[in-house]
Amino acid sequence: MTEIYGYARVSTSEQADNTYALEQQIERLKQAGATKIFCDVVSWDKAERLQFTELMDLVRQGKVKKLIATRWDRLMRNEELYLALKKVFQNFGIVLQLLDQGIVDLTTAAGELSADMQALFAVHERRMLIDRVKHGYKYRRSRLAAPGRGPFGYVVVNEKYELNTKPCVCLLEDRPKNYLDLYAESDNSPKLLYRSKAQIAREIFELFLQIRKPIKVLGHIYEKYGIQVKKGTHSGLDEQLSLPKSPTHFREWLVNPVHQGHTAYLKYQTKGYLKDDDEWEFHPNTHPENKLINELEAEEVKNILKFNTKRVGNSKISFYLTGLVFCYQCGGKGVLKRHKEYSYYGCRHASFGCKNKRSTRIEKIEHAIIETLFKRVVSIAEEPATGASCSIDSAKLLQMKKQLAGLESLPGIDNNFLLKNAKEDLIRQIEKETKRLEQSVPVEGTAQQIIRHPMARNINFWYSLTYQEREVLYDKLVEKVCIFNGEAISVSLYV
Repeated sequence: MTEIYGYARVSTSEQADNTYALEQQIERLKQAGATKIFCDVVSWDKAERLQFTELMDLVRQGKVKKLIATRWDRLMRNEELYLALKKVFQNFGIVLQLLDQGIVDLTTAAGELSADMQALFAVHERRMLIDRVKHGYKYRRSRLAAPGRGPFGYVVVNEKYELNTKPCVCLLEDRPKNYLDLYAESDNSPKLLYRSKAQIAREIFELFLQIRKPIKVLGHIYEKYGIQVKKGTHSGLDEQLSLPKSPTHFREWLVNPVHQGHTAYLKYQTKGYLKDDDEWEFHPNTHPENKLINELEAEEVKNILKFNTKRVGNSKISFYLTGLVFCYQCGGKGVLKRHKEYSYYGCRHASFGCKNKRSTRIEKIEHAIIETLFKRVVSIAEEPATGASCSIDSAKLLQMKKQLAGLESLPGIDNNFLLKNAKEDLIRQIEKETKRLEQSVPVEGTAQQIIRHPMARNINFWYSLTYQEREVLYDKLVEKVCIFNGEAISVSLYV
């Protein structure tokens, strides 16, 4: 008995709107006589149709004599693919049956004309759909409506972004004191849930500003919240939290202007790649009361991501210098070279004509950087006072000072017990954060604040920095280091 093949396809949006859309197509194909059915759940503008590709391989092998589909737009929705399919079906004598359009006869001129007209209408329908979608997006942009569902940490309410403050998960550290009495409660009981997606999103930002590495942050969050990332594994919590699934998606999430209270449209290119932010259609302060991070934090996030793109490899070893070292002879970037005992930077063009053949040991580069920085610190200390402040305010400290100013502006605050206590508690937190900044390495400051910090006036301070601290400080202070003939001959600073 000759096997009759069937093909069904639904787009992701169709499947979302009607969860039985694919099952309905498959059932119709079975009733029409299909004994082996291939199916894909993929949008019409995507080329990755794995089942369709497998089916066409069988066609080219001569194993398919009859193919059934519901209509042309299940098989194709552009002219190029139609012409390619028609040629294949003609060459291999395929009998094509479309349940909504009848038997397709490609053996006669009249039948081919009929097929061409049907395919043309399918293509026209696709074009009309594209136009409707474009007009719909344009209308939404004119009303500054949220272009889609909110990023993690947000929900869309009345077409505006709002922080998602609904509790969704409870960690052991959050469990209520009477948790033993709640044994019979369901997992999604409001009595058990504590942390919201907005709280977790804020936690992710704070962690990223501290760790600075997307993969490490994702790993920490996945482990803390029990997210399973192995293929084919579903933890349940993964779907509930909908966290970014890869470093690329995570970086896109980090720079989303929604977190700062803004809305941006037309952020992606045709193939789904993120455009540069200066190409976005940007609308500021569309939901300022629902900010997740402030402007200073957003700028620091961008700086960290920009800094990471210059680095290759493991910063814990010595790659924190990559992107700073250049060849004095040809201007090419230095590349890291390793030995059993030492590591070096050398010119990447040393084997292609550059005369700078000798590599420079990392210890020499470090010494040159620290010597140049310390000389600059001493020269600034000897300059007449300019009034520039060397005190460092972290984003957290600035936020607390802003909150304190808001409290102090309230009338009668000293006569209100709760407000007075809140003010005193905030003052204690500000003092604690200020003391922490004074006693810690000034990684959170600007270049001017770092170079003028009292700690910087001690040469041992520079030599005692960890790799991670050097990575941050050098990025803010050092523009480039030029190497030649085994020596670091010049260091350029931003300050």
